[in-house]
Amino acid sequence: MFTEMKENNLERLALVGTNSQGKSYKISSELKGAISKKTILVTNEVKADENLKNSTDTSTLIAWLNSLLDNTRAKQAIQEEIDKVDLSQINKDSFLNISLSNNLESYKGIVSAEITTDSNKWKKPGSGEKFLGQLLLISKILEDNNDNNYEFLVIDEPEQHLHPSLYIKVAKILNKISHQGIKVVIAIHSPIITQYFIEDTSEIIHVIDGKCDKLPSIKELMSLSIDFECYKKDELKMKDLKQLNKNILYILKTL
Repeated sequence: MFTEMKENNLERLALVGTNSQGKSYKISSELKGAISKKTILVTNEVKADENLKNSTDTSTLIAWLNSLLDNTRAKQAIQEEIDKVDLSQINKDSFLNISLSNNLESYKGIVSAEITTDSNKWKKPGSGEKFLGQLLLISKILEDNNDNNYEFLVIDEPEQHLHPSLYIKVAKILNKISHQGIKVVIAIHSPIITQYFIEDTSEIIHVIDGKCDKLPSIKELMSLSIDFECYKKDELKMKDLKQLNKNILYILKTL
């Protein structure tokens, strides 16, 4: 899969299909060896939440360690490095506010990322907003990827636990990252993100029982999403999704 991307000069690759068809397995089976060292892997939004958690520890042991050690110079050096990272632009263009914290005294990671949001009165971001914040930070990191430290960004089901209002925002940032010198690979169910994500239909692969077939057209992707059995079962309360899928192209054009 990754070799095919290189040989065909693809910047993006989306694997689509229903559950248990082998999308995640295809990714994990190829993500081994040397290539994993040049890959940023985001398994799902729960992992994103863990990655961005602002760890603190006020236990007696940590307090005792800090009383024994003089971390003044180390803290200052870390803070100077943090201050070099300018996040003003991504905060300006977003309803999120992302900042970096000096975590040296907690001994749970040197630096952590903290996210607040303007979308509610508590300023607390939801899990989907944290995931979006992680993508924004990855994009920022990749602005300085001149030595090609990273080659791939791999995300398993970016739509997982994501509110529909964030689908387009996530799709836009994934598209942006794919133009920052890194190849983006996603395993996904959402036709909304997939349509915005791709610019060439050769970048969509339909996975059935581990077998990969390229889709010749976006129209076929739409037909597949409508025909998925899970969308037809009224007991799942998804009967309106068929009509929604028909309108996706129109919705995207009006955004």
